[in-house]
Amino acid sequence: EYAITSDDIFSLEKAPGKTLVVGASYISLECGGFLTGLGFETSIMVRSIVLRGFDRDCADRIQEDLVASGTRFIHKCVPVKIEATPEGLRKVTYENVETKQQHVEMFE
Repeated sequence: EYAITSDDIFSLEKAPGKTLVVGASYISLECGGFLTGLGFETSIMVRSIVLRGFDRDCADRIQEDLVASGTRFIHKCVPVKIEATPEGLRKVTYENVETKQQHVEMFE
């Protein structure tokens, strides 16, 4: 209800602001990269590894380049709840898949 797909991002009526991208596929990394490039604070949440099934050296290099450009990665985590706040933000609760520790962060 409070999330959108990669296709939906192109039809937003206003700029996305601080954004969470969930997933480690090439589409997730592409979206995260262009949002960072456009100047938005962007985090990519990854359950295990980026670009599973791709050459590891290439996948690692892509991740390193994204980090160097300002994209933040949240590793070994999955979202468990997304809530809307009265201010119009998204309160995301996410959990580390190994430790089960939960974190809460606000996104636009």
